[in-house]
Amino acid sequence: MSIRLLAPLLVGSLAALGCGSSEGDPANGGPGDAAPDVAAPDVAEEVASEASTDAVVDGGATDAPAACPRTPSPEGAARKVVVSHPFDASAKKTGAMEVLDLAPDGTLTRGSKTFALGAAAFEPMAFTPDGKIGLVPEDDGTLGVFRFDDAGEVTVVHAAFKGSFYASRVVMHPDGQRAIVVDSNTVENGGGLYVVDIGCDGALTDRGKLVTAKSWQVFAWLTSGARAIATGGPGLGSPDTVDTHLLDWKAPPSLVASTAAFPDREAIPSSIAIMPDDKLALVADNGILVGNRVAVVSIEGDKLVPRQVFTLDNPATVVASPYGNAALVLNSDGKDGYTLFKTQASPTAPFVNAGKLAYVHGKPQLPYVAALIARGPLKGRVLIGENLAVRQLQFRTDATVADVSKLAYPDGYVNIVGTVGVQP
Repeated sequence: MSIRLLAPLLVGSLAALGCGSSEGDPANGGPGDAAPDVAAPDVAEEVASEASTDAVVDGGATDAPAACPRTPSPEGAARKVVVSHPFDASAKKTGAMEVLDLAPDGTLTRGSKTFALGAAAFEPMAFTPDGKIGLVPEDDGTLGVFRFDDAGEVTVVHAAFKGSFYASRVVMHPDGQRAIVVDSNTVENGGGLYVVDIGCDGALTDRGKLVTAKSWQVFAWLTSGARAIATGGPGLGSPDTVDTHLLDWKAPPSLVASTAAFPDREAIPSSIAIMPDDKLALVADNGILVGNRVAVVSIEGDKLVPRQVFTLDNPATVVASPYGNAALVLNSDGKDGYTLFKTQASPTAPFVNAGKLAYVHGKPQLPYVAALIARGPLKGRVLIGENLAVRQLQFRTDATVADVSKLAYPDGYVNIVGTVGVQP
């Protein structure tokens, strides 16, 4: 469950105790630098879009739209990092967003670039491969969309795009021409996977529902982009007894295999991570029914085989190392920390819990969303939104993880970090 909604309570208690964000490095924008006031973008902001009423339902919505160049930037280039500040000074939800600068050496700095979306954002962002277009689900089921130009200036494309879906998550298609929207409702309430086309300027077109499913929560691509895994309830004709599905991504997608990653039907998956060799997937259950567990599923050709279930406090997010030998779990909701999983040479027990990290920059506070850099000099860098900070961790080639830095914000509701995203 998303305990980020209770973050204002923690901020208030921290302020009362005088234990705010004093560990921040001033060179990384540390304490004393209040979040800049959120202003409208310098260019005209497009108002919320209404979805087309003739959307394609359960049909060939995988047909690609007109191609736009989505060439990735040079691997050593600087990147933009975007964070949400989902509360105002009175703890009322807001669509405030801030742009940070990430240098090629990993130095993260704040500037004065801000913009506003239509509603608060707490869930992971998705970027096109060139990093120009960003999408984020908003608290009211809409999508916020923004665009960076070649000079790094940001423009709001859709403050709140209202589609035929209620957006729980959004995942970029590998080609960057469209995105998959996860609606985690029941079938009766529209649950399933939807497609939005992304124009060259970032404008969205709702293509409608592609897959009908019951309470699918998370979705992730295999590295080939030809297959994907979705978790939650049943879908595409699967039995009601399964929760994890391997999809063949054709027009329309088809079900290859399903399995029960968890031994009951009570899981509410919060995150999924697929190892870079496409052989293992980790699924976190941070739900209110059971929760506190992470399942491991092996991907064996056209089969999914459940292998392990670890008991672990409040696993909000799982991140796979791009080196293929480790994974990181963000423990939140009062059990704040980072747990390292390492691979081992056992087909039936492929992971081992290596324990909590050693923290250089203080104990984490409400970590919830992580953004991974998978290429270039910062390959393996993970940016994590904490309650009043953005922390950077680093996957190493030897399956260890380093606590690299923390950009800390001063106390105050307006400085709470809701989600974080980074250009790929």
